[in-house]
Amino acid sequence: MKNRWIPKSEVYIPPIKKEGFKSNIAILLFIFRFDNSKKEVLLQKRISSYANNMWDASCSGHVEEGESFSSAAIREANEELGIIIDKKNLKFRKIYQNYKKAYVNVLFEIEKYKGKIEIKEKDKCKELRWFDINKLPKGTISYVKEAVMNEDIIYDDLDIKLNNQ
Repeated sequence: MKNRWIPKSEVYIPPIKKEGFKSNIAILLFIFRFDNSKKEVLLQKRISSYANNMWDASCSGHVEEGESFSSAAIREANEELGIIIDKKNLKFRKIYQNYKKAYVNVLFEIEKYKGKIEIKEKDKCKELRWFDINKLPKGTISYVKEAVMNEDIIYDDLDIKLNNQ
């Protein structure tokens, strides 16, 4: 699927909340690679109040005021994983809207980056591991699993849940 960039004039980013998260828009970045003809994804095991001890996207974070979605993804990859991403290698994957909480997850993917991947925010992530996309581990967040395995749906408005319960 070819990226279709939306002009900035057509994008509304709600004001930053005063408490809690910086904004109600999160960026999730998935890093993929091919190993012996099988496609793998890098997942992080979280250690925080959100999704504690569950497998999450390669990295994630909130869009800051005045920041584009792609810039937020590039910044988060550097802050959390220590890698440099060229915007031309960043591909839009999908959007999830949690309409009950006015919260949006914007998902991107990459295969090319510069640098060595390492955990930079040890207070949020305790492990990084590559998984075959068809054999994701138990404890993978449900919408992360769906995002990795299903490339066809690019938008979904749902009540986001951490697991399949």
